[in-house]
Amino acid sequence: LWAFRTVFDADLPLTTVPLDVAARLRFDPLELRRITTPLAGLLRRRSLRWMLRCLLLKGSRRIRLWDVVAAGYLTVPGSTETRETTARLTGRGQPVFDEGGRRVRLVTGVRN
Repeated sequence: LWAFRTVFDADLPLTTVPLDVAARLRFDPLELRRITTPLAGLLRRRSLRWMLRCLLLKGSRRIRLWDVVAAGYLTVPGSTETRETTARLTGRGQPVFDEGGRRVRLVTGVRN
């Protein structure tokens, strides 16, 4: 929490990917094979255990790759939908958007 608050309070541009946005992006093994970025091989290798876990625990072949949305925002221009807004932190460190505070860029969706 301290580290997040420190970054949030810093005088730096801030872009945030809410968990509900990141959770919408799911992959199955075939979709992962179609990714052709330089880090695709690493992504496939590192996600194998998560795919197995998801299959065993949830009966699903599709997994969430939480950081892919943020990585796409940084490396693939136009891959995300964003908007400028404001954000503040609650006493528990949860961000609240559109209610004052500092300016942030909010990722609101992923483009195909």
